[in-house]
This record gives sequence, C-alpha cells and structure tokens, in this order.
Amino acid sequence: MIVCGESLRSCHQSDASVARVVARECGFSLIEVMVTIVIVSFGLLGLAGMMFSSLTAGQVSMSRSVAVNLSNEMADRIRSNWKAVKAGAFDEVEKTDYADQGTACSTACMTGVCDPETQAVLDVCLWKKQIGKQLPGGLAEIEADPANLSCATASEACSFSVTVYWNESGYKEADADNAQFEVAQTSYSILVQP
Repeated sequence: MIVCGESLRSCHQSDASVARVVARECGFSLIEVMVTIVIVSFGLLGLAGMMFSSLTAGQVSMSRSVAVNLSNEMADRIRSNWKAVKAGAFDEVEKTDYADQGTACSTACMTGVCDPETQAVLDVCLWKKQIGKQLPGGLAEIEADPANLSCATASEACSFSVTVYWNESGYKEADADNAQFEVAQTSYSILVQP
C-alpha cells in the first residue's frame, strides 16, 4: 500500500511527474547502445587490419630469411667444391623450375664416390628443389662474373653471383588512391668468391 502525502491528489501528481520523466528518457539507453556498437565496430575493424598486416609482414620476413639461408647454402657448396669451380660446373646455372619437374636428382653421389662435377650437378639440383618447395614461385640462378672467370688456380680471383627469386605479396605503390593487392617477384643476390 502506497501512503501519499496529505491527500490523494498529491499522490496522483507525483505519479504523473514520474511518468513525464520516464517518457522523456524513453529510448535514451537504446541510442547509447547503438553509439557504443558503432565505436566498438570501428575498433574491431582496426584490430583486424592490424592482424592482417602482421600476418603479411611475418610471411614476407619468413620468405626473406629462407632466401638468405638458401643463398648462403649454395655459396658454401661452391666454396667447398673447388675442382668443380675450376671445371666450370657453376659458371652458368639457368633460372629453371626444378620443383614442378618430375625428374629426380641423380643419386650417384649419395650412394658412392663421385667426381666433383657430378657432385656440383647434384648440389645445384637439390638446392633448386629446396627453393621450389620452400619459397612461393621460387627460382634460382648462378652466374659467373665475366670479368673474373679465371678460376684456374686458388690464387686467381673469380666470383659468382647467386640469386634466389620468389613471389612476394604487397600493395601497389603507384596508385595510392586505389590500392590493390599484387604479387611481385622479389630477389636476393650474393656475390661468392671461392
């Protein structure tokens, strides 16, 4: 039972004033909720964009690390096989795709003793297959420096350029207003002196 002031009339007046206050605030909390949803949505979109950029940067970093490691691996193989360098086995290794070809690398050097040239052919084959499997669109080439081709003795200077190519994703920089995602071939090259 509600006890009103002195008369029944004052009780009705207080109910009416409460009803007016409630009527004025009707829908106010709904607007607050909608504004909050919009603000949280923009925050989540920003977070999703940041996560996508982080994943892309991680993938690019991994591909570049693999390219550096594989280039250094081939440089070590060239340095360790001096007789094949003198014979010209590393002079011109073409940029071909070994990963998709059905041919396997020769196993003669794996099962027995082989000559340095055959070892160089196996090294190049295994190296290119690794590049094709570990890098997207991976290719590689080795070129002898034409100015320093005299590798007849260990005292004579000669050098090779070892280059690894792969596909890397990113945004086009030419059209900043209409940025589009593109795949571009990237390369890493080192100079090797055996």
